Parts: sequence; C-alpha cells; structure tokens
Amino acid sequence: MPHDPTRGRSIALKLVLVIAVAGLVLTLEMLAHFFVGDISCSGPSELVTVSIAPGSTVTEIGELLHRAGIVPFSGMFRLAAHIFHADHRLQAGQMKLTPGLPLRELVERLTHVQAAGIRVVIPEGLAAAQIAELLHSMAGISADDFLKAVFDTALAESLGFPGVSLEGYLFPDTYLFFERMNARHAAMRMAWNFKRKVADSLFVEGEKFDLNRHEVVTLASILQWEVLSSGEWEIVSSVYHNRLRKDMLLQADPTVSYVLGRGPSRLQLRDLRIDNPYNTYLYKGLPPGPISNPGLRAIHAALHPAQTSYLFFVARGDGSHAFSRTADEHLKAKAEADRLRRQQVLEDTTRQG
Repeated sequence: MPHDPTRGRSIALKLVLVIAVAGLVLTLEMLAHFFVGDISCSGPSELVTVSIAPGSTVTEIGELLHRAGIVPFSGMFRLAAHIFHADHRLQAGQMKLTPGLPLRELVERLTHVQAAGIRVVIPEGLAAAQIAELLHSMAGISADDFLKAVFDTALAESLGFPGVSLEGYLFPDTYLFFERMNARHAAMRMAWNFKRKVADSLFVEGEKFDLNRHEVVTLASILQWEVLSSGEWEIVSSVYHNRLRKDMLLQADPTVSYVLGRGPSRLQLRDLRIDNPYNTYLYKGLPPGPISNPGLRAIHAALHPAQTSYLFFVARGDGSHAFSRTADEHLKAKAEADRLRRQQVLEDTTRQG
C-alpha cells in the first residue's frame, strides 16, 4: 500500500493540536489554581518557616520558596509578584507560610507586616530621629543608617515622595522587624505602609486650601505635636488655616522644637530667634517639610479645619487650649494660663513638702 504523506502530516498536526490544547488547559488550571485561590494545591499542611534576607531579589525569594516547598515553580512566584506590582514591596524576615498557598494570598502575606520578628510600636508624632533611637533600642537597627536613608532625597523621590526626605511619611503603626535588619529597608517599609494606609485621593481635598500632599502632611505633623485633647483637632487646625490665609506667621512652637532636636517642650525667648527655615516665628508659611510623622487623625484634621475666626491659642497646662480671636484676648488668656501654671507648681511643691 503506497505511503500517504498527507495523512501522516494530518495525524502529526492533530497530535500537536491535542498537546497544545492539553497544555493550555493545564496552564489555565494552574493560573486559576494559583491566582484565584479557590482550591489549595497538594502538599503538607503544616507551617514552614522561611528566612528572607534583606535585599533579596524576587528571583532569589522565588527560588527560596520553591526549595521550601511553598511553591512548585519559582517562576510562578516571580510572575505573580510582577502581576500584583509587588516586585519592590516584598519584606525581609522570618515568615511562617503554608505550602500550596494561592499565589495571590502568598504575595499579599509577603508584602504586609507579617514577618515573624521583634514587635515595635511606632507612636504617632515621633520625628525620624526619635524613631531611629527606638528601632536601635528595640531591634538593633542602626540609627545612623536609618537616618541616612530617611534623609536620602533620591530614595524619597524613588518611592514617590518628592521632597527633601521621608520625614512625615514613616507611618506610625505596629511593625515586626527582623533583628538587625537593613536600616534602609526598615525606612522603605514604613514609607510603603504610608502609601497603603493613606490614599492619594485623600489629598485631593487639600486643593481647596491650595495645599499639596507635602504641605498637608507638614501641617498635620505640626498638629500631631500640638493637640492633646481629642476634641481640639479641627479647632487647632482652623487657627493655622486662618493664619495662612491672612499671611501671618504661624508661630508654631513645635517647629522650633524640631530645630532644637527635641520633642514638644516649653521654649525660651532666645529659642524663637534661631535663624532656620523651620522657625515659623521668623519665616512665614509652612516649614519646608514635616516635623514629625503624623497619623491619620492629624492628616484628617489638616484637611478638615473647623469654621472659626480664631487666630491664637495657648496651652492651659491640662492638655487643652484657650482660643482667641484678637491679640488682646490672647494676652489675657496667656496671663491666665501662666497664673494657673504657677499655682499648680506651688500646690505640687506644698504637697511634696
């Protein structure tokens, strides 16, 4: 019987088609399996601890996860990290993971604060220098290297924070840090957390005050140091908004304290004469940048001031403030506040004696 080459090519073509269809089906099943996450792939159900070194690339992390049995193919993890825009947001540290996690959930876990490590609480209103000291004492992270990263203008710009530094964008939160982890990565992680917690759309509201994001965060950082009473956020904000609108000096004590390298404190007259752009007793408008790292409450207050005609306020000494509309009212309120402080000092001295 003569050989029919056409028939042979037909069979080969069908075979290739079957293989291609089978490959496509398998690929779609894998994609659904790993990205949708409705089904868990086969593998041990116990947690596996993996240690991701600071500075690890996506490729290195994918290979590490493959060796640990977390993912069947390292390339699948690299693809998922790229699809979910997590290439530069993966954390270092010790992670407890379940083999066979859907890739979407795996990437989510590796980009959020879930590293097994040292728990560090960063309170609202700390300046970068104070955070550096806290990280060093709690997790052994180099304070000097942390501050170098914070004040690296190129790093701030690469992370989407145009300005002189990351001061103001180190989001106050509870973090789990890898002991002695790279200080630069610690600063970047806190800045990424700011982006996760503070939506860009929030700052659109600042346009009605002619304030951009950097200026809103700067104002919020001042409020964070000024306000102790929960009911005064929007009122204190209104004072600063009113002074900005009238082109008055802000005369915000916290900005001078920042120049002096200390937290909120009582100032001397000589302190108010320090020639520095952050000294709002000498320079009009907001300072060049944030003086602390504010939380959401302070940012919200900066964007939503109360409707008042107040231009002055003075601390009463009990955490609250007396607000005034005129300089004369302010001088009277200040005299009363001073009287109350002297009285309190006298009472304390009498009790101790």
